[in-house]
Amino acid sequence: MKETTQLKPVTQKKSKSNFLLEMNEKDKEINNQIIKNMNKRVNYLKNPRFKINKAPVLFSYINTKQDIVVEKDQTTSFRVFPKQLIFREYMLNGMYEIDLYVTNATGTLQRIKVLPPEKKEFQIAAIKYPTKEDGFIAPGMSAVLKVRFNPSSLAEFDDTIALITEDHILKVPLLARKEPPQLDLPSQLDCQSCWIGDQVETRFVVKNSGGEAGYRFFINNQQDQQEEENYIQIGNFYLSPAEFFLHKGETQIIQAIFKPDLEGEVIENIILGCDNLTQATLKLIGRGNMVELGILGIDNINLENQEQLQKIFFNDPIPKVETSRQLKIRNKTSVKVKYHWYLQNDDKELKLEDEQNYYSIQPQEGYFQPNEVIDFKIFLQSEEYYPLFQTAYLIIDDIPFESIRNPPPNLRQQFETNSQSVAIGSNSIKPSITYFEFELISKSALGEVSVTPQFYKFPVPICVNTLAQYKFQLSTTSKTQMKYSINPLQLDYFYIQEKQGVINNEAEIVLGVQSSEVGQMKLEYRIDFDYANSILITVFAEVIAPIISVKQSWLNYGLIQTYSLESQEITINNLSPVPALIKAQSGSDQRLLFNKDQFEIKPNSSIQFKVEFQSREAETYNDFLYFSVENGDCVVLDVFAEVQNPSVSLNRLSLNIDTLYCGNTYTFDQRAQQYIMLQNLGNISTPFEWVVDNEKQDKYLVQFEPKKGVLKPKTNQIIKFSIKPKEGGKLNELFVCEVQGLQYPLGFEMNTMIYGLSVEYELVDDSAHISSKTSVSSKSKSLKDSRKSLLKADTEIKNQQMDKLEFYNCTINQPKQAKFLIKNTSGIHTQFNLFMRKYQPHALEEQSTLFDDFDAKSQAARTIKFAESSISKSVSKKGKISQGGRPVVLLTNKIEKTHNFTSEAGLKLNKQKKMEHDQRVYLSNNLGIAVVFEPSSGTLNAYGSVVVQVTVFNDICGLFEDLMCCDIRGLPTKEFPIAIDIKGSPIVISPSQLGFNYKTDFPTFDLGTYMRNFGTISRDFRVMNTGPQDVELEWKIYNLGNSTVSDYFDIKITEPQLGSDSLCDVQFIANEPPESTDGPYQVVPNKERIKQRKEKHFTLHFTTQDTGNYSACLVARPRLINQDKTIGEVCFLCEK
Repeated sequence: MKETTQLKPVTQKKSKSNFLLEMNEKDKEINNQIIKNMNKRVNYLKNPRFKINKAPVLFSYINTKQDIVVEKDQTTSFRVFPKQLIFREYMLNGMYEIDLYVTNATGTLQRIKVLPPEKKEFQIAAIKYPTKEDGFIAPGMSAVLKVRFNPSSLAEFDDTIALITEDHILKVPLLARKEPPQLDLPSQLDCQSCWIGDQVETRFVVKNSGGEAGYRFFINNQQDQQEEENYIQIGNFYLSPAEFFLHKGETQIIQAIFKPDLEGEVIENIILGCDNLTQATLKLIGRGNMVELGILGIDNINLENQEQLQKIFFNDPIPKVETSRQLKIRNKTSVKVKYHWYLQNDDKELKLEDEQNYYSIQPQEGYFQPNEVIDFKIFLQSEEYYPLFQTAYLIIDDIPFESIRNPPPNLRQQFETNSQSVAIGSNSIKPSITYFEFELISKSALGEVSVTPQFYKFPVPICVNTLAQYKFQLSTTSKTQMKYSINPLQLDYFYIQEKQGVINNEAEIVLGVQSSEVGQMKLEYRIDFDYANSILITVFAEVIAPIISVKQSWLNYGLIQTYSLESQEITINNLSPVPALIKAQSGSDQRLLFNKDQFEIKPNSSIQFKVEFQSREAETYNDFLYFSVENGDCVVLDVFAEVQNPSVSLNRLSLNIDTLYCGNTYTFDQRAQQYIMLQNLGNISTPFEWVVDNEKQDKYLVQFEPKKGVLKPKTNQIIKFSIKPKEGGKLNELFVCEVQGLQYPLGFEMNTMIYGLSVEYELVDDSAHISSKTSVSSKSKSLKDSRKSLLKADTEIKNQQMDKLEFYNCTINQPKQAKFLIKNTSGIHTQFNLFMRKYQPHALEEQSTLFDDFDAKSQAARTIKFAESSISKSVSKKGKISQGGRPVVLLTNKIEKTHNFTSEAGLKLNKQKKMEHDQRVYLSNNLGIAVVFEPSSGTLNAYGSVVVQVTVFNDICGLFEDLMCCDIRGLPTKEFPIAIDIKGSPIVISPSQLGFNYKTDFPTFDLGTYMRNFGTISRDFRVMNTGPQDVELEWKIYNLGNSTVSDYFDIKITEPQLGSDSLCDVQFIANEPPESTDGPYQVVPNKERIKQRKEKHFTLHFTTQDTGNYSACLVARPRLINQDKTIGEVCFLCEK
C-alpha cells in the first residue's frame, strides 16, 4: 500500500506519538483472517445432475417401490397441466382428445418416460417433445401428450398415465365423468288402497335434476315379467311407461294401476335401470279391502255388539220442537265408502218417490274416509201428539261384489246369473247394499208455560184518562215455538199492547188500565196457547183526578217602561199524588210570554213558573192568565201593569273649546265651566251607556265616568268626560249615549283645533357656544316664559337648518366633532333617541367628562386648596427627615380623581386621554368608524332645546356614508345623511423607537457612522396596523442621492372648460422616482401581512464598500386583504 502523508497545521510544532500509528488488536485479528482466506484452494462446482450418483428409475418400480411414486407434481422436477384429465360430455362410440403439458421446472436438462393407460378406452395418440431427441425436455420447455378417449358405454371410467422421471414416478389421473342423473322418485311407491275386484290408478311425477339419461323398469325374474305396449306388469301392479329418457330439468309421469284380488297388503319389488350402468330397487305397495262398517254407540252410550241396536226411541218429544239423538258409525277399512240414508214409513216397503218424513238424518249422504268415525244426528220434529214410526236404512254405493263380506243370497244369485247387469237403483254395475237398518219410534206431550207475576196492583194512584201499563213475563221450558192470544174479561178500561204473539223461550206482554172514572178498578185477562193450558192475569188500580193551586190570585208588574221586558215568577203546587199536565194561556193579546207553554208537575211537588210582560206604548194594562189542568180544574190569575214613556235629556248639545294640544289630557266635570249632565225627568229608572268608537283610538282617547249605569227617577247624573288628543288637526266629533226606551240616542258635539308635536333640527356654529343648559324646562317655567326664552335664544344665535352632516378633511386616528340643536317648538314633552344605521359604536355607555363647558378659572374656583402646614420640617442630627413631614404624592392614573390638573394644558391632556380611551372602546365594533352622540337620548321639554355633540372616531381611511336616525316619541323616525372623508393610513411607524427622529416632516431613521468594508449593518424597527382589517405591506426603496430626478411633476396645459373664465387649465401630475434595486438599503421581509391592530418587526440591512453619505426614502404601500384595495402609504427617511 502506498503510504499517505498527513497534512499538519502550520501552528503545530510537535509530531504525533507512536501509539497513534500502530494497529489495535481487533484490527490485527481481522487482517489475519483475510490473509488466511486468501491462501485457501479454489473449489469449482460439479454438474448439478451428477451431484448424487444413483441408478435410473425403472417401469417396474411402480408396484415395488411406492416411496418414489407420487401423485402431486410439486415434489418432482416437472409440472403438468392440467393436474388431471376429465372427460365430461361424451356419447357412446365418440372420440374425444385432451392435451397434457409436461414442463421441466429445473435448471438442467431432464428426461422422462411415459407409461400409457391400462384401459382400452384411454389411449395416447401422440407425444410431441420440444427437441428432436425423444424423452429429453430442456429447462422451462414442455412436452405435449395428446390423450384420446373412446367410450364403450356411458358409464364412468378411471385410469392413470405414469410419467417416469430421473428421481420419481408421477401419476396423472384420467377421469370420464358425465353429470349423474338425479331423480326425485321415492323408493316406495304407495299405490293406495282399493276394493277387491276394483282397481285404483296412482300417478307419480318424476323430475331429473341431474344429467340426461335413459331409464327402464326390470324385475328380478325375467320369466314373470310381462311387457306389452310400453307397460310392465308385476303381480297385481301395472306400470307405464316401461322405458323413458329424461334431459336435465324434464319431468315424466309414471302411471301405476293396482288391481287386488286378496284382502291385505301387497308388496312387489321392481328395478329401475339407467343407461350409465346404475340401478335402483323400488317397492310397489298396495292394500286390498273388504267392506266393513261398525256402530260405536248412540248418544253417550258405547255399544259392544252392533246387533243390540235395532230400535231408536224418542221419549216425550214436544210438538214443533226439534229433538235429536247422535249415532256414531266407523269405517273400519282404508278405502273411502260412499253412503246415503233412506227413511221409510211403517209399510216396510222400499220406495223411490218422496214420502212425508218427520225424521231426518244429518249428514244425509257423503263418504266415509278411511278409518273415519262419523257422528250422525237423527232429528225429530212433529206437529201431532200421536206416536210416529219410521225405518232408517244406511245404504252403501259403488261397492264391487267381490269386496262384500257374506253377501245376501239374492244378491249372490243375481251376480252369478248376469255379472254385467245394472243393479236396481244404481247407475253402475256396482250394486247399492243396505248395510244397517234402524226402527225410529216417538210419542209427543204438552208444554209448560208460566207468567210472572200473575197478580199486579199499581203502587200509586192513576190519573183520570191516563194510561198505566206494566210488563208481564211469559216463560216456557219447552223448546217448541208456541202461539198465544190475550182476551180481556171486562168490556171497558182495558189496554193490551199486542193481542197475539209467539213464545220461543221467553216473551213480554204489556197490559194496562185507562179509565175515565174515579175509583177502584179490577181487570182480568186470559191468555190462550196452542200447545199449553190457558193462564189468567188480574190487574188492580186506583184512579184519581189532579189538583193544583197558586199562592197569589193576581200578577202586578207595577210601573214599567215602554217597549221593555219585565218578568215575574209564581209558584204552582200539585196537591195530588198523581202528576199534573198543565197548559198556560194568556188573554186577549200575546204580550205575556212563557218559557214553556206546557209542563208537568210531579205528584205532591211545586215549580217556579216565569211569566214575562212585553210592554209597548204607554197604557194601563189589565188581562187574565189561565192554567188549564188536563183532567182537572182550571186556575185563573189577573194581570196588571202601568206602562209609561222615559224622559231623559242632556244639559248641553256641544262643548266649545278653542285649542287642544296633543299629549295633554283635558277633563270636563262639575268644576269646569262646561260639563255634561244627564237628567231623568220621568218616574222610571232608565239604563244608559256611552258609546266609544274603538276605530278612532289612534286619533284621540276618550273616557266617560260613569260609562254606563241606571238613572233613577227625578235625578241628575254628572258625567266626567276626559279626552287626550294624539295627532293634530281639526276635531269635529259627535259623542253618543244610548238610553234604553228612547227612540233616538242622546249626544253632544265637540268642535275644536288640535295642535301636535313639532321638532326642528339646526346646525350649531363652533364659534357660537350653545350649552345644553339653554334648554328650557317646562317644570320650572311657564309656557309663556318658555316661549320668551326660545325667542331670545333664536335672536342671539343664528343657526343653519340641518339637512345633512359632513365631516371632510378628517385625519385617521384623530376624532372630529360637530354640534347640532334639537328644538321642540310645541308645548308637548317628549323623548328623543339618536343612533346610526351602520357605524354604531361598540358600547354606548354614558361617559362622564371631568371638565366640560367651563374654563380653567371656574374649575380652579371649585377646587379645594390646602394651606401649607404650619409645622416646620424637623431635621434630626443625622440629617434625616422625621416622620412628621408632608406625604409624597405618586403620579398614577388614580391621581386624576383626587388631585386633578387645574391648568389649561392639564385640562387638554385629560381631554386627550379621554378621547384615546373612548376611541379604543367605540372602535371595537371592527367597522373602522364609530359615530357617538352626546347625549344620545333624553327628555325634550316643551319649547326646549338640546345641543347634541357628534364625535366621529376612526382608524381607517376613505370616503364613507351612513344615515343618522333621530327617533322622537310621537313622530316618525327622521334620517339625516352623513358623509365622512378620512385621509391618512392605518399603517404607522411605531413610536418610541431607538434611532427614529419623529420631529421632522417624515420620521427619520439615522443609522449612524461606520467604517468602510465593515460588513452588513442590521437595525430592527416596528410598524403597527391601527386599523380593523388585515393589511398586506410591500416596501419600496428610493435613493435620494445626486442622481435623483429633479422634475417632480409633469405639467399639462389644456383648454378650459365651457363657461369658465380661465384662459387655460393647468394639471400637475406627480412623477414617481425610479425604485432602487441594487442600492445599499434592503428591508427584510420585503412583503408581509399585518393583522388588525397588531405590530410587526422588520429588519433594515445596510451594505456598502464606498465612503460617503447615503440617504433613501422607504415607502410602505399597504393593501387591504379582504377588499383588495390600496390605501394611504407610509414612509420614513433613512440616513447614513
